[in-house]
Amino acid sequence: MSQKKQLIYSQLLSRGILLVLSFLMAGTLLSVSTSTTSYASTDCSDVFTPLSTYVIDGVNINKQFYINTMNQTGVPWEMLAAIHYRETNFSHINPANGQGIFQFVNGDGGPYPPGPVSDEEFNRQLTFMASRIQADYALRNVPNPASVIPRQLTPNEQDVTLIKNTLYSYNGRADAYAAQAIQYGFDPNTQPYEGSPYVMNRYDCSRARMGIITRDYVIGIDSTDTRYGAFTIFARLKGDSYWLSSFSPYSWASVSQEAYSNPDRTSSFTMNATAEPGGNLYMRIKARNIGSQSWNSTSTSIRVGTTSPFDRRSIFEDSTWVTPVRPASQTEITVDPGQIATFDFVLKAPTQTGSYREYFSIVNDGVTWLNNPGLYFPIDVVTPVSSRNTLNIDLKENESLKINEYILSPDAQSSLVLEENGNLVYYSSLRKVWASNTVGSDVDRLIMQPDGNLVLYSNTDIALWYSGSFTDTGNVRLVIQSDGNMVVYDDQSAIWSIGYINNPNLYSTVSTKMSSSRMFPLQVIETADRKYQLTLQPDGNLVLYNNSKPIWSTMTIGNNPAKYLQLQPDGNLVLYDKNNLPLWSSKTEGNGESMLIVQNDGNVVLYKNNTPTWSSDTFGR
Repeated sequence: MSQKKQLIYSQLLSRGILLVLSFLMAGTLLSVSTSTTSYASTDCSDVFTPLSTYVIDGVNINKQFYINTMNQTGVPWEMLAAIHYRETNFSHINPANGQGIFQFVNGDGGPYPPGPVSDEEFNRQLTFMASRIQADYALRNVPNPASVIPRQLTPNEQDVTLIKNTLYSYNGRADAYAAQAIQYGFDPNTQPYEGSPYVMNRYDCSRARMGIITRDYVIGIDSTDTRYGAFTIFARLKGDSYWLSSFSPYSWASVSQEAYSNPDRTSSFTMNATAEPGGNLYMRIKARNIGSQSWNSTSTSIRVGTTSPFDRRSIFEDSTWVTPVRPASQTEITVDPGQIATFDFVLKAPTQTGSYREYFSIVNDGVTWLNNPGLYFPIDVVTPVSSRNTLNIDLKENESLKINEYILSPDAQSSLVLEENGNLVYYSSLRKVWASNTVGSDVDRLIMQPDGNLVLYSNTDIALWYSGSFTDTGNVRLVIQSDGNMVVYDDQSAIWSIGYINNPNLYSTVSTKMSSSRMFPLQVIETADRKYQLTLQPDGNLVLYNNSKPIWSTMTIGNNPAKYLQLQPDGNLVLYDKNNLPLWSSKTEGNGESMLIVQNDGNVVLYKNNTPTWSSDTFGR
């Protein structure tokens, strides 16, 4: 079944946007991921957090339906809730594909005319689905009969293997998922369901981003799943003791990881941690004990250890570390199963500037390494005086701006860019508000002259544009201000400005959308409540955050980081490197002028005339 496509159907239908259904049928809003070589996540900080309010509310609204059907058919209500979530996101609306709320590919139990259904019809479809589970899906078997004994389910079903196998059967038993089980250490013949994202996604740290097939009747994994697996939902609804029953004596889950700029750990970084060469960063990891044994500081040595590889000597090693490969021990005396331990330690930045990742896990020294969820801190080591193409807020006397260089306001909401086409353009809140109108000119540089004149010169030193601001007082500078204005100052006062004030009260502005403009590192598009933030990080990764927790990214981290994000006139959203070569795109060229919006529901969407052409598929996360 087409899990991801059906998620998009239900999201749009629940808003009453029926006009785009034919668009969706063509698969236009399928996943944006272009990687098919690695499916396991390296960051699962959200796996062990409580279920979202969205999921809890969806379950509670429908719980009485589930319980009534359980009493009629014997199928656990938690399984009914999990399937409802996976198939149509708790919807009471028939999608346009004719498969009904519970997505029977051949239309079994139909017809299912598109649109909202009554409670009676929803209950009928739910009961039909549960009856099919008992008559068919629960009775299907894997090749090795010894791995599961097929039988009908009971309301308080305790056979975990039978539950997983039933859900795997409901989803179609794709061979690609059986093959995927191998990479998680399971037998594809006897435990194929362990490789299915429909069943197991976000169940544990290794399966936080499993590979998924996005369309019906397509062979091969073509994207990554971001939603809870059905068994994950089932187990979480059963309760933590049920959910965590399969974990080892010593195991942990990440609760939070924070980087701070001060020793008191009161000033945290919302994006990458940043330090000067030789400077200190103050880290904190909170880890939940999900094993069966207590962590006692007098009888066990539970510590943070360096990984990738294990016991790696880190270039961020500090003299305060317990050992050269153990940054910290737990601060609490005893951490019982289910409780949270705190690990505080210092990272000392190397002298070499650059972008780094520092990997850590938890170890019981002398006994065993605990499970390794791949926790890491992204760190930027930068020089104290910012170099061009980073966060500069002014252009001082005799300083210049070259092609494709820019300066930003202190809040990163305004930017002055010397674009490749020769135009000097000023953006505020990602809107173009001023330009030199020198497109096509042989532009070489913008210079802040000592006489106070801001001048745009050609390669032959011809002045193509100038501000006409002259002074003899000295100390001239061009400043990009947080109020949205661009001003030339001398030693006494402002001598020129574009006269644009976007935010006269100097409160931080909010940009919720972007159209035909560029986003530079540290700039942000966010919802009005600032819950969801889309930002281009200094490491080149375009990341969507939910309250500082990453929920989507372009995965463009490397030695050649992205320099800017461009929403092109042809409708394509593209990340470019310093050589203006594309690193990632939405693949939406040909749609014409479009609008990128960070929506309050957590989805980032490209629209062309109110029709979506691409999305981050992060609704409700």
